[in-house]
Amino acid sequence: MDFKHLVVLIFLVVLIPACLADPMDICPPKDLTTPCVCRNHFDDGRAIVTCEKITGKDVILDVLNKTSDYGYGYFMIDLSSLTYIPAAAFEIKKLVRLIIMDTTMVSLFDKPPNAKDLLGLTAYGLKLSRAIQWDLFTEIPNLKNLTIQNSPLRNIDDKFVQYAPKSLERITISNCSISKVHEEAFASMNSLIDIVMDEGKIKTLARSMFPTPAEIRKFSFKNQRIESLPENLFSDMPHLQHLWLTGNLISQISENTFKAPFKILMSCLLDKNPIKCNCSIRWIALIKDREGVFWRNLLGRCEEPKNLHGVELTALTPNHFQHCEGF
Repeated sequence: MDFKHLVVLIFLVVLIPACLADPMDICPPKDLTTPCVCRNHFDDGRAIVTCEKITGKDVILDVLNKTSDYGYGYFMIDLSSLTYIPAAAFEIKKLVRLIIMDTTMVSLFDKPPNAKDLLGLTAYGLKLSRAIQWDLFTEIPNLKNLTIQNSPLRNIDDKFVQYAPKSLERITISNCSISKVHEEAFASMNSLIDIVMDEGKIKTLARSMFPTPAEIRKFSFKNQRIESLPENLFSDMPHLQHLWLTGNLISQISENTFKAPFKILMSCLLDKNPIKCNCSIRWIALIKDREGVFWRNLLGRCEEPKNLHGVELTALTPNHFQHCEGF
């Protein structure tokens, strides 16, 4: 190969990957993002501009203005203190994902942002002077993923029902001190796939809280204060795969509640519940087909009676219930 062809080949080797690169993976130059920085997100490799320790909205607007021609769509605010995120930010840049970490604010936005491109919103350690104003979400119609962790939220109320985007597919709300959930909280979210609400003070769940029928695949209410479940809770949930109820106060594993989902689940976490393995639970011992992946991922131990204390649910056999009437 002569020198001329070698140069052409090297040029193509360098040029073609550059042309094929996804603009969302390319960081703007450092001089355009300062005082913020851009790096590739650890989760999916997308370019994410991160502003740390900022104290006002002007930094956000300035950086977005200077980098508006670049294709990145992820933006993060970390360790900051500001009044709000200006709705104007979404007019400057089509943000796809917004992440707020360990930041103190008065309000999430100054007014409802026109954020039709926003697909994901994550808030971790967010401290708001006001409660989350769900009416600020009226112009975020395509939001798919909402994650709120370690941020005081308290209740899922009628404002959430009215204004939270109906497009949501995945909701994670954990360690937010939630004690009450509106009886129709997620009922209008027909695309909901994952509902994760862990580490709270919730005592009651109702079937009316969820869509009918539901597309839900993951249903997690770990470390709450739930004592019992309604018999119809998992009805019309034909795609349910993961049921996680670790660390509640559930004592009865009712056949009417659990038998149907047991046939389709891939995992069921009932550990750290005070389960009473009395005659009402013998239906589990009578299930003969235990070869599927579900039986390797069913966690839970008997708390009572004394002779069955500590016995795994998967280890229960008909011999444990010979004393039961009608056995």
